[in-house]
Amino acid sequence: ANLGLSPTGPVSPASSATFRTTTLASGTYQVSASYSGGGGCSTGTGSGSSHTVDTNPTVTINQAATQADPTSRSPILFDVVFDKPIVGFSAADIQLSGTAGATNVAITGSGPSYRVAVTGMSRAGTVTAAIPAGSVMTPAGLPNEASTSSDNSVTYDPVRITPVTISNPVYQQSYGPITLAAGGGTAPHTFAVSAGSLPPGLLLTTSGEL
Repeated sequence: ANLGLSPTGPVSPASSATFRTTTLASGTYQVSASYSGGGGCSTGTGSGSSHTVDTNPTVTINQAATQADPTSRSPILFDVVFDKPIVGFSAADIQLSGTAGATNVAITGSGPSYRVAVTGMSRAGTVTAAIPAGSVMTPAGLPNEASTSSDNSVTYDPVRITPVTISNPVYQQSYGPITLAAGGGTAPHTFAVSAGSLPPGLLLTTSGEL
């Protein structure tokens, strides 16, 4: 396309000329110029190497479509989508915040699409993930814009059982009953022995009575 640009400064035999445009769409362009004379210069034409015009990559990060919210389970999953392939994306590029104390990030995927798995929550609260501007680049070296999101926060609500400890049995004395209660997670809660076994004579009901 002939842009019909004018130089940004006077042209003379001892100077060069600079042309600027902000109207080019993304793509690769062959650059050439012609001069009709004047200012002590004769007419002429010239061409240069091809130039690529591109935009900084944009990125979205949102909780994964399969991620329950709230959840009592770890890891918490987020989907990351760049608008073009990037290089150098790693766990260090994920910015974690929120009140659940999440600390660890694992990334899978390639090209423009990735899955982020967050773990290390130390308490009930929120887990929020973002990608700051300049974290990654395109193969051509363009840094990313800061991530945008429609929902990049998940509520972490782990199951809590009370009482935390129970009394030790006493020889030849009846034990219990002790009623366990569960909070957090998704109700209704049921109880079961998941590992090992109870001592002879002790039973745990699904409602939490021992």
